[in-house]
Amino acid sequence: MNVLHSIRRAPLYAFALLLAVIVVPPTHDFPLNDDWVYATMVRWHLDGHFAVHPYSSAFAFSQTIWGALWSLVLGYSYTTLRVSTLALAVLAAWAVAQSAREAGASRWASRCAGLVLVANPIFLNLAYTFMTDVPFIACLALSVLFHLRLLRRASAKTAVGASLLATAAFLDRQFGLLIPVAFTLALAMTWRRIYLRDSICISLAYIAPWLVAIPIALWLTYTQDMVFYPSEAVSGLRTPDAAMTLVFATITTLTLGLFLLPVTLPTPLRWSRRRAYVFACTLGLMLGMLPLLGPLPLFPNILRDFGVGPLLLRDATVFNRDWSPFRAGPLFWWPLTVLAALSAAFFVASQIAMRHKARRVHRIRTTQRFFLLVLALLLIVAPAIPAHSVYFDRYLLPTFALLLILAAAPRSARIASPSSRSRKATLILCALSYAFSIVSLQDYLAWNRARWQAVDVLRVVHNVPDTQIDGGYEFNGIYTSDAYMARLRAGEDLGGRGWWVVDDAYAVSFLPRDGYEEIDRVAYTSWLGFTQRHILILKRKADSLSN
Repeated sequence: MNVLHSIRRAPLYAFALLLAVIVVPPTHDFPLNDDWVYATMVRWHLDGHFAVHPYSSAFAFSQTIWGALWSLVLGYSYTTLRVSTLALAVLAAWAVAQSAREAGASRWASRCAGLVLVANPIFLNLAYTFMTDVPFIACLALSVLFHLRLLRRASAKTAVGASLLATAAFLDRQFGLLIPVAFTLALAMTWRRIYLRDSICISLAYIAPWLVAIPIALWLTYTQDMVFYPSEAVSGLRTPDAAMTLVFATITTLTLGLFLLPVTLPTPLRWSRRRAYVFACTLGLMLGMLPLLGPLPLFPNILRDFGVGPLLLRDATVFNRDWSPFRAGPLFWWPLTVLAALSAAFFVASQIAMRHKARRVHRIRTTQRFFLLVLALLLIVAPAIPAHSVYFDRYLLPTFALLLILAAAPRSARIASPSSRSRKATLILCALSYAFSIVSLQDYLAWNRARWQAVDVLRVVHNVPDTQIDGGYEFNGIYTSDAYMARLRAGEDLGGRGWWVVDDAYAVSFLPRDGYEEIDRVAYTSWLGFTQRHILILKRKADSLSN
C-alpha cells in the first residue's frame, strides 16, 4: 500500500518523459523539422553575435539564450539542444498541473492534465526537437500560473513574475503578446476590488519587464533580414469567408477534441437540460460537417496516418502527399473522429454550463476561467492570419495546454467527483496515447537517422557535392539554401526541385522516382508495423530531365 500511495503521489508526467528518454534516447546529432534554423541561431550566439535566422518567422530570442546556456555546459550539438527542450517539456507539464491546481482542480485532476500533455504525440515529438513549440508552451504555462495567482491575490512580486514569463514567451514567439491582452480583459472584471494604491504599484511592476522586452522586439524586427521561404513550396490561404471560417472552426474543434479525449470522455456528468441542448447542438454541427471534411487528421504537419512527424523528403511532400510508410486507414480514423467530436461536445457543453452557473461560484474562479478562455481563443485565431501560408496542427498545442487546465478544474456543482472507474479510463486512454507517441517517435527518429546515413553515403562513397543532392528539407536548408537563394536572386529558374534544391542529380527518397535509378539503400527498423524499411539512394538517369 505504501508503494502504491507513493506512485499515486508521484508526478506521472515526469515518469512518462523519463521512460521516453530511456526507451527512445534523444542522442541523435542531426536536425529535425525546422530546428536547424534555431540551432544555427544558437551557434551564431556562441560565436559572439545574435541574429534571427533569415528563415525564422519567430524571434526565438529566449530560446536561443536557453540553448546557448546548455551548450556552454554540455557542448554545442543537436543532442544538447534536444535535452534542453526535454527539460522544458517537464517544466511545461509541471506548470500545466500547477495551473490546474491554482484554478481549483484536485491533485488527481491536475496531475492528469500534465500527464495528458506529455502523452500527446505531437507534444512528445516536438519535445525531441529544438523547435519553438515546447519552449513557448513552457513559458506560456508558467506565465499563466503566475497570472492565475495574480488574479487570486494581487502582489507586486507575482506581477513581476507573470510579466517576466510573458515577455519570455513573447521573445520566443510573438504570440506571447496575447498573454497581457487576455489578462487585461480578465482584470477588468476584478480591478475595482483592488485598492488604488496597490493598483498603481502592481501596474508598474507588471509593465516594467515589457519596457525591456518591447525595445528588444523592435530591434529584432527592424534590424534582422528575414527572407522566409521560397513561395512555390507552400499553399497560400485565401481571404477568410464564412465557409472557410466554419471549416476551420470545425477542424480545430475536432482536433482539440481528439487531444482532450483522455480527460473529457471519462469525466462523469450530471446532465441538465441546458447542458444536453448545448452538447447536442455542438455534436450535431460537427457530425454534419464530417461528410465534407473526412476523418482526422485534417491539419497538416506532425500527426498523420499513421505516425507522427513530417515526412520531409520530396517524394512524400510533393509527389505523394497522402503517402505514409504505415497507414491505419479510414476504419481506424473514422471511429476516432467520432470520439473526438463527442469529446469536443462534452467539453464545450460543460464550459457553457459553467458560465451559466458563474454567479454561484467564487468570482475569482470565474475571472481565472475567463482569462484562460480568452487566451485560448486568441491563440487559436492568431496563427490563422493571412500572413501565414498554412495552419499546422502543432499551432494548437498552446491552446491545448490551456484547455487541459480548464478541463481539470471543477466547472460547476453539476459535475460529479471522478470515480475509480473513470480514473482508470483516463489512465488507459493516456497509456494508449503515450504508447502511440513512443512507437511513432521511434519510427520518426529511425528513418531520419537512415536518411542522414544515406546522405553520408552520397558524400563519402560517391563523392557527390551537396549542391547536387536532394536530401530533404533539413539537409538542403542547412547546406544548399545559401547557394539556392544566390542563384534565385540572380534570376535563375530553380522551380520544381523542392526546398532549396540546386540540382537534383542525386536524391534520398522513400519511394522510387521516375527518371531515377536506385544505386544504394539504407535499412532502418521501425516499431510502426515492427518491420524493416529502407531509405533509397537514387541517381538521375542520363537521359532524364531535372524533376
